[in-house]
Amino acid sequence: MSLLPTHRSDAWPERLARRTDRALWLLFAAGALAVLGLSRWLVPDARGLATHTQLGLPACGFWLLTGLPCPACGLTTCFAHLARGQLTPALHANPLGVVLFTCVLASPVLAMWASARKRAFFETFARMHIAQLCIGFTCAALVQWFARVACLLLG
Repeated sequence: MSLLPTHRSDAWPERLARRTDRALWLLFAAGALAVLGLSRWLVPDARGLATHTQLGLPACGFWLLTGLPCPACGLTTCFAHLARGQLTPALHANPLGVVLFTCVLASPVLAMWASARKRAFFETFARMHIAQLCIGFTCAALVQWFARVACLLLG
């Protein structure tokens, strides 16, 4: 009888995978919490866009070239409003930002649940059909953007 612990030869890759998944879930939750914290820290710009310039980022190049908002214009302002519980100005800044903010808000909860249930990080997202959801969100963002630009040009 050996005094050394017996381990299956294939056990360490499984442990490594679980630790890697746990670390990825932790990073995912930390990233979402950082976005939420930053959203609360930023002061929403009264114009409904350009809040991101408080981070030292340049003004929207599309806006500067055309005088029209890009599909992402108003997202940071929307997040800053929602972090303060201000739904109406958030919807005016960027309506799809409300959906995106809700996803970010749910992310730490999802990450804690998935980590506690020992879910594989990439496999979980594959089962959630994230790629298809992103394509759908992108299409919705483009439709919303076309409507926004049409309203600005026509009215």
